[in-house]
Amino acid sequence: MKPPALLQGRKAALRAPEDSDLPALHRLRNDVESQLMLMALPRGSSLAKTREWVARMTSDPHTIFLVITGPSSSRVKGYIQLAHIDPLHGHGELGICLSPEARGQGYGADALKLLESHARRVFNLGKAVLRVLANHQPAVALYRKCGYTDVGVLREHFYQDGKRHDVRIMEKILTSTRAAS
Repeated sequence: MKPPALLQGRKAALRAPEDSDLPALHRLRNDVESQLMLMALPRGSSLAKTREWVARMTSDPHTIFLVITGPSSSRVKGYIQLAHIDPLHGHGELGICLSPEARGQGYGADALKLLESHARRVFNLGKAVLRVLANHQPAVALYRKCGYTDVGVLREHFYQDGKRHDVRIMEKILTSTRAAS
């Protein structure tokens, strides 16, 4: 039986992770290229460690963690999260990871739209902030297409493959209720 979607879009659906998703999430956690693009330090993750990670993410009251699937399929395409949610100031840190075969097919843009709308309507969040490797052009292009703007660049901020890389900080205002300056 297909688990129910929390949020349904044209291209993607977002839902809570199920035990049956653990093998797919385990593969993503062990995909070195994907983890490096996320600025994580791949250490290898057992199925038990992946289960613990999902439990941590889903039990954190300051995190929204959802699995990305297709609208009519339970097959995991990736995951998306808003972490470090600050309920007083109304912002959170966005993260998204798509499986290599799901990239470039519209799942990311649709998942972003769904999560942003949910965060605004249900959690009253006014802004999403993210960090991305400055040279990760497909991700930067996706975020810009989805309305994220550059805030700044942290120079030589992330070490990878013997070099230090710049990290771009981007944000998107989710509400239009800004106080007049």
